Amino acid sequence: MTYSNIQIAFLSRWVFLWFVIIGMFNLVIKPLGVNYYETFYVVVSYYLIGICLIKYLFEKYQFRKSLIELRSLFFVSVFGLFLSGLLALGDHYFPIALAKKNNLQNMGFYFPYWEFPSNLSKYTDIFFQQVMIFYLIASYKEKGFYKPKGVFLFSVLFLLMHTPLFFLLPKLAFYLVPGSFLAGLAFAAIHFYFKKSLLYSILVHCFFYVIVSIYFRYIV
Repeated sequence: MTYSNIQIAFLSRWVFLWFVIIGMFNLVIKPLGVNYYETFYVVVSYYLIGICLIKYLFEKYQFRKSLIELRSLFFVSVFGLFLSGLLALGDHYFPIALAKKNNLQNMGFYFPYWEFPSNLSKYTDIFFQQVMIFYLIASYKEKGFYKPKGVFLFSVLFLLMHTPLFFLLPKLAFYLVPGSFLAGLAFAAIHFYFKKSLLYSILVHCFFYVIVSIYFRYIV
């Protein structure tokens, strides 16, 4: 099997797992009444199981070695708890009106609540996405993929993979889909060029959502 075929095969499995895990949540679990706020424990459990599954499958069958240490997973998890609590303090001292929360609920966008359940749910979602991205870029790095080309191609892929938001969250898609291209550039560059890239990319991803949430809390 040639290098190109190996990469295409891995990318196909990666895309399949991405859409199965995220698609199952949005098309099967979410319609059961699950959301990122009132049933946050379901969301958190679902994506944590997803992270463990992805780590097991990719490290056992693709890389045949551990790429993400349990210590790193623990540290990133503690950071998630800290960030969730910090934003909850922000909501306590700078609350938003009930009407604004109702509008966000109608949009299906709970992160701007800045309450601990919605914060932790979104963080776990981000954690899952970044673990997926980490393994994809790791496969490129393992095969000596040209870095600038890899960064650009991933950003295009990340944009395309966010297009279902036009159907799932149409009111938010016009903000999140274009932003996903720039986010893809940032995530891929971090994973290609930096050590401890999982933590740094999660920080950037969280920062993006905090900025978006500020916009929805206090501007629109």
